[in-house]
Amino acid sequence: FAPAVGDCMVDEEHQAAYLARYYLLAFASGQVEAIYWHQLVAPGYGLIDNRGQSARRRKAFYALKTLTALFSGATITGFDQRESLFVLKAERGSQRVTAVWTNDTSTTVDVSSFLEDFDSDPLAGNITVHGLTGDQQEFASTITASGYATYFVQERVN
Repeated sequence: FAPAVGDCMVDEEHQAAYLARYYLLAFASGQVEAIYWHQLVAPGYGLIDNRGQSARRRKAFYALKTLTALFSGATITGFDQRESLFVLKAERGSQRVTAVWTNDTSTTVDVSSFLEDFDSDPLAGNITVHGLTGDQQEFASTITASGYATYFVQERVN
């Protein structure tokens, strides 16, 4: 169920990935003051599907929740596009947040290529890695970047 049909329709996985990439690119532009998502609650295409006895939160809901948790009040400190890889860096309080993604391609990336300016050893345990919907992942020295953003959060060590 959706107000549109055809090629513009995507599955829930892609809806979440596109939402995150849209927001991340808007943040990177430095030209956006506010972003609104149409429509939070709607059957078939909202971030929350209200059909049936109870409302169901879609993956895009959790993708937006993750973006809000990581980037609210943050200052964007850098953006880089290296071939198919996008890297957005931000600071918020004592945290540095780095988002990494591609446009639906997969590429293996050495994490040190975008965490090179961090002021401590990534293996020291002060970096947490989160997937598109906020799920915590294990830190590794290489990742497979894809259309699903990965977030690296580092607590600054003073």
